Amino acid sequence: MKLKLYLLISIVFILNIAMKCDEKDAEETIPPKLIGIEIYNVNNEGKNPIVSDEPIKKEAYIIAISYLEEDEYTHADYYYNITGSIKSERIYCNVDIGTEYPAGSEISKLFSKIIFGPKPYSHAFVLRKSIPADTYIFKVVVTDNEDKIFEASTNPIELY
Repeated sequence: MKLKLYLLISIVFILNIAMKCDEKDAEETIPPKLIGIEIYNVNNEGKNPIVSDEPIKKEAYIIAISYLEEDEYTHADYYYNITGSIKSERIYCNVDIGTEYPAGSEISKLFSKIIFGPKPYSHAFVLRKSIPADTYIFKVVVTDNEDKIFEASTNPIELY
């Protein structure tokens, strides 16, 4: 009987402590500020992906994206994910891709978004549909939650 009483008192004590944790101890979420983007042509043909402006096989082509953010919190012990501040990401091309995608049209449907590391890359877009061999310049347009628009273009890249 005594054991049950001690067990009951212990459980009540533990629950009381658990319910009174000070919520002020939790770190305040710091929303990151996007100030720009950089994009790179990546060749995924070998063992490891490499940034390259040399001709790349269409099947191995990736656009890597790096978000540039304010330096205010980069050296602090804060963890955050800037992708939560992104409303949309769109990809455009400077060359006709058949009749369906004239030059300057959005071609985001031709790419799939993947996680791509290590830093400084935030993620990447893998070309998933076959396109004609040609020299391309891709433009990525990012809109954040404050409706600010950031855009960057790849260096000309020959896809074969």
